[in-house]
Amino acid sequence: MPMNGREYPESEHPYEPGKDQTWSYTYPGEAEFLKVTFSSETSFAYDSEDECYDRFTITDATGDPLVYEGDDLKGETIYLKGCSFELYLKAYSAYPEYYREGYGFRITNIEPATAEEYDSYWSVCEFITEEWDDGTLAITGYEGPSRDVVIPATIDGKEVSVIGAEAFRRSNIRSVRMPNTLKWISMYAFEYCENLKYLEISQSVEFIENFAFIGCTALEEIVIPGTVYVQEHAFEPDPEDWGEGMSEKLKSITISNSGTNLDLSTLSRFPNLPEYIVYGDNTTYSTIDGALYDAAKTTLIKCPSGKTGEYVLPDGITKISRIP
Repeated sequence: MPMNGREYPESEHPYEPGKDQTWSYTYPGEAEFLKVTFSSETSFAYDSEDECYDRFTITDATGDPLVYEGDDLKGETIYLKGCSFELYLKAYSAYPEYYREGYGFRITNIEPATAEEYDSYWSVCEFITEEWDDGTLAITGYEGPSRDVVIPATIDGKEVSVIGAEAFRRSNIRSVRMPNTLKWISMYAFEYCENLKYLEISQSVEFIENFAFIGCTALEEIVIPGTVYVQEHAFEPDPEDWGEGMSEKLKSITISNSGTNLDLSTLSRFPNLPEYIVYGDNTTYSTIDGALYDAAKTTLIKCPSGKTGEYVLPDGITKISRIP
């Protein structure tokens, strides 16, 4: 669509499977924020047999890629920071028997937006829930669009106790904080949330299933209680590639309360982790120079994987744990 002598980016309709493509756009005037509207036909292909989705990525001035798939952008208006943005379509090869053809994308309008409009759009948290037999709620889906998520303790007067399977799957969230009503985080709950940097698990959480945070390779900070039981592969990058590709950006793991349920070997495979942090009132763990000790400071439990060079044990250490 022409605008001041320029055209909006647009894919072929349908686009070619197996062919990756990129586009870029710069608004021809002054704009700190942009309002971008997509057509009602906009959609991307998927292979229903292998659950393989083509991925459409938008990167604006924040530098955080926004990832969409399927009908996520169908008829939608989104707000971007800056006067320019990059688009990238990752189109996988697919099997015709199960393949749903992708129309691609068409942008129908781009115009400047205000900071208030931008902030208002990205502040909304919309959850899909399901009521359990005990009257509590499970979060089963997230429609955003906020990237900094605070899960409420109650929704419509009912306590939130579970994050269900795939609830936040491939969402663009950057941080998540959980309420003290939450008990359970299900398998694939945060599958491939590749922008997730800050994760605060509340002290009420009792169990985290395998693959709950699979593919969350941007994690920088994890706050986790010592009372939670974490299954072995909860933070794996890929179910077929154990222990490879864990977030290399992790700056700290903070243990927020006392307790011995936390299996530290589950968290010990993060490469380049520089330090463990323990809240001051913890009666199970303590830290010295980023290394994790028991509360009495007589047992070295875990030296962070990112610590390099010589490490001198402080006086009083009588035991070194065998945690891998």
